[in-house]
Amino acid sequence: MKKRVEQLINGTFEYTHPGFDISKTSIDLVLAEGEQHRDEIVFGAQDGSSIRGMLVSNDRRILLSEDRFQGKIIHVIYEIDTRGLRPGDRGHGSIVIMSDIGQAVIPVHYEVGKGQVNSTRGTLKNLDDFTALAREDYREAFRIFTGKDFLNFPEEEKENCRSLYKGMAHNPVTYQHMEEFLIGAGKKEPVRLSLDKDYKESLKLDGSMKDTLYIYRSTWGYLRAEVETEGDFLEVDKKIITSEDFIGSVFGLEYIILRDRLGKGKRYGKIRIHTVYGQLQFEIVASAANEYEISMHRFENRIRRDLTRSWLDRSMEKTDSRQFQEQTDQILKELKNSGSYNAMMQLYEAWVCLETGERAKAEELIAQLADRTFQASESQEEAAYLYLARQTGLRQQDTMEYRERIRSLYRRNPRSLVILYVLLRDEEISHSPVKQMNLLEQQFEMGVASPVLYLMACRVLQEDVGQFRKLTPFMVQVLAFAGRHQMMTKELGMRIAHLASHEKTFRPGVYRILCEAYKVCPGKDVVEAVCRLVMLGQPGKKEYFKWYARAVDLDIRITRLYEFYIETMSRHYQEALPRAVRLYFSYQNTLSSERKAFIYARVIRDKAQDMQTYLAYREAMETFAHKSLAEKRINEDYAVLYQEFITEVRDQDQARDFASVMFTHRLYSDDPKVRNVVVCHGALKEEQSYPCRDGVAYINLYVSDAQIFFEDAKHRRYVATVDYNLQKLMEEKEPARQCMAYNIDDPGLLLYICGSDPMKTEVSVRNMGSFQLVADSEAFEEDYRRKVRRKLLDYYDKNAGDDTLNEYLGRLDYEEFYKVDYLLLQDILIRHGFVRESFDLIQKYGYEGIDMTALFKLCRRLILDSQFTENEELLYLAYYVMEQGKYDEVLLGYLRDSYMGPVENMVLIWERLKGFQMDGYTLEEEILLLAMYARVNFPKFAKVLESYVKNRGKEAVIAAAFTFLSYGYFLEDIRIDMFVFKGLESFYEDGSDLDLICWLALLKRYRFCKKLNTYQKENVKGILNLCRRENLRFAFFKELPQELTRGMQLEDKIFVEKRFAPDARVTLHFAITGEGADPVYKSEPMKKGFHGVFVREFLLFYGERLTYYLTVEQKEKSFRTEEEEVWMESVSDSGTTRYDMINQMLAYRKMGNDRECQNIMKKYRRMEQVTERLFKMIP
Repeated sequence: MKKRVEQLINGTFEYTHPGFDISKTSIDLVLAEGEQHRDEIVFGAQDGSSIRGMLVSNDRRILLSEDRFQGKIIHVIYEIDTRGLRPGDRGHGSIVIMSDIGQAVIPVHYEVGKGQVNSTRGTLKNLDDFTALAREDYREAFRIFTGKDFLNFPEEEKENCRSLYKGMAHNPVTYQHMEEFLIGAGKKEPVRLSLDKDYKESLKLDGSMKDTLYIYRSTWGYLRAEVETEGDFLEVDKKIITSEDFIGSVFGLEYIILRDRLGKGKRYGKIRIHTVYGQLQFEIVASAANEYEISMHRFENRIRRDLTRSWLDRSMEKTDSRQFQEQTDQILKELKNSGSYNAMMQLYEAWVCLETGERAKAEELIAQLADRTFQASESQEEAAYLYLARQTGLRQQDTMEYRERIRSLYRRNPRSLVILYVLLRDEEISHSPVKQMNLLEQQFEMGVASPVLYLMACRVLQEDVGQFRKLTPFMVQVLAFAGRHQMMTKELGMRIAHLASHEKTFRPGVYRILCEAYKVCPGKDVVEAVCRLVMLGQPGKKEYFKWYARAVDLDIRITRLYEFYIETMSRHYQEALPRAVRLYFSYQNTLSSERKAFIYARVIRDKAQDMQTYLAYREAMETFAHKSLAEKRINEDYAVLYQEFITEVRDQDQARDFASVMFTHRLYSDDPKVRNVVVCHGALKEEQSYPCRDGVAYINLYVSDAQIFFEDAKHRRYVATVDYNLQKLMEEKEPARQCMAYNIDDPGLLLYICGSDPMKTEVSVRNMGSFQLVADSEAFEEDYRRKVRRKLLDYYDKNAGDDTLNEYLGRLDYEEFYKVDYLLLQDILIRHGFVRESFDLIQKYGYEGIDMTALFKLCRRLILDSQFTENEELLYLAYYVMEQGKYDEVLLGYLRDSYMGPVENMVLIWERLKGFQMDGYTLEEEILLLAMYARVNFPKFAKVLESYVKNRGKEAVIAAAFTFLSYGYFLEDIRIDMFVFKGLESFYEDGSDLDLICWLALLKRYRFCKKLNTYQKENVKGILNLCRRENLRFAFFKELPQELTRGMQLEDKIFVEKRFAPDARVTLHFAITGEGADPVYKSEPMKKGFHGVFVREFLLFYGERLTYYLTVEQKEKSFRTEEEEVWMESVSDSGTTRYDMINQMLAYRKMGNDRECQNIMKKYRRMEQVTERLFKMIP
């Protein structure tokens, strides 16, 4: 700056300077909340010269890496700090470059962007817009759904769907999750599928057939269906169907029936379509063209089954003889019509006739086979024939021979029931139940499992129950048959119970026959046998409860009976516990913890009817309740125990345990796909997952708006498409009140106390601790903590003042509370004297919006406490407060002594100082020096200079300032105040040694004086003489009074005057033409001008026109100016010079006024003659 003053005083100052090349002429940014944006500005002189200077910003949020610079290319990092600003807040400031080539101001505008959800179709304002997008483009909607900006909806929309979104956005996120989200938000219905038909027959196919099954969807949305087929003759063209496969609401699933895989007869197949919401089934019956080429083997098998069933019904007296005969005749008639009536069927018909009393017909049928020779493969037919022929007397045969032949045939075909039937009719065997049973069991052991076999065995047992000695596999099957067909007798039942009691392992078959035995023999023995048997296997199965209950009722004594009775009892069992059970468990209790809870809960529920048992159990129940609570066990029964015995929370540990169980709900859903139940509370960061077993899950719900999700085995989630019911296990109000007193940090309890919307919960002395715990807890979402902190701030604002709250204020986490309500926090801190804490926050997050009176108090206190020590942040704050109109001597004195910034800011401080009549001498000098250094000719320069002069400022600075202002006025017509004009005038008259530019500026200013006084005329003459010596002539000379410029012969001159860089090379291209003539240009270089002012004078007569343009060569560029024209616009009628007379003659001639033209010519001639006589040319 000292060098600049010397330049101005010594006349070496170059007013013209190169401009700046700046990478960013302005900065306009939209930033994220809390973002600290960093970027770079690069600048330098346009001519590449080295520059130096200072960098300042007038906004505390705009930080610069350098405050001083020097070099040819300057790199400066700037940072815009938005911490403390909210979405929608805007700020502006400037980066000011003050250098030796001038000043440049880079305007900076920044805004904290509001959260938006953007799509290719524009901004989504709410969930309805998102739903509309999903309907049009599900993929893009899914991209937005899984993006980080999805919840940038307005606050009300966001609150309504926060928990729902949090649960559905849990990884892995699928299209199904977004579908469930939309359904859960009530924006759409689930996609349901239906078929155009569910059954079709395609018979007698000559070749493979292709067909289409049409599937309809109920609405738009995501769909993924898996297609499976049952039947190897079916194939489908798609195994997976998605929503994209549908045209509108219809999709055609093509399927093929493969002819070569149909085989014989009808084939049955299915197409199943599985979705997450259920299953559709399409049945297909198909056959090849040979279907009606009947398979005799299959037909005969059916006939045999029908005949066997008819005989069994008759044997077990389910039908009478007439019905049996009619059924048999009908079956055999069908057989005859088919052409499949053979010898065996004929023999069977004969046997039926014998059984029904038609002996003649039977004999006729048998006689037809008398001459038949049976083959080796016809052992059954031969045995049947021999038996029937013997029965009818048609064939006489020795008994021994007959018996031996039958036994020979049986040995040949030991699996034949027909031969066995005949053999059992032998007198030697028919009178021996032992032999009968052995033969029957032997055939069973060979793999025969026919109801005919079991029926025959049942007949043997009915005749002699003594044959039932062991529970062999055969006997178990026979007895099971007897039970199914109501053939079980009481004797058999008792025998079964006796034998079963000796079993060493559990056998399901034995269990089944015992159950059948109980139906005919419902006594103590059978019940005991059942209980002992099931205890050998899995005694805890729920299905066995009825047997344990019967045993308890019958007072049967079996080890661990009562334990299994309780273990298998349903939770919904409502009857009172038997007294024996209650007494038993009052003395010894080896039940599992869950079953103990069950029985204790029953005792508590029944205490009104049985107080004696309750009192006997009380001590054990109370101990158990406390132990279970410490283990955090919970279900319906534990809840009964806790509410009965833990009526007062006794310490912090128990409060913590109680908090973990008091909000438990029982959830039941019969949806088979549910594996886990997930609960999302909008206020909590983490979701809670609970296993769902047998359709039941025990979940914690702390507030009513918790969101419940259901998860399947593939971790897909559902929300609105699963039915369920909820049951609250405990009343939590009183336990919560007691737990709250211990200030435990259980997130669920804290959420319950503060509520889902803490803004609606009043803070009090009682619950303030819970609010404070939430404010500090990492378990809660930041938005929720922000609301809690807001409530705390309101409470502190209303109640702060006592020592306890002031102590808490001093321990607050200000970094977190500022996010809630920064302005309220600052107001509280400032009002209660937390000055340093308040200023620390200001240094990070700014002071925008804080009450100005509070800021003024804070700023003043900080300045005084720091004893006016310079602090950059405090200077920003002080200037901001002063700028807003709040200041006093303290603030102004601090700014005056320490502030250095843009000249305009310093001038404002100076003005406020003058208002307080404070000393501003030093500041004035700094302003003048800085302005001259940075070439800033600000509007109030003269006012500052005037004050500085009055304060007897340094002469060198004053002289430099007048010179600087003179440059601006002379070269750029920057207005100067009357004070500057008078000052220059005084300097001139006093003979001061100022630069010529000052006198030229004074001379230029004189042209506006309507009337010059004597001194001023002398000043003009003196300056013009100085200009003659310096050979300087300027266009404005013509505006001075003619009496003072007459000797300079300016009247007939036209000036071409332009200003360029002082070192520029300027060439003038001109042409002087008369009317109608084409210009012929001449070129000549213009002499180097005074401080870049280039002047050329021309003499033009009336009717001539000067056309010109300039070519300019400067360091950094060359250019050509626009073409301009100059001509004499008017002729003075009063002019008396020869130049005037010539122009008058030309004008009159043009107007055709020859008379006046001749008169002027005569005058011109006389003047010429007089001049020749009076003056002689000097050789």
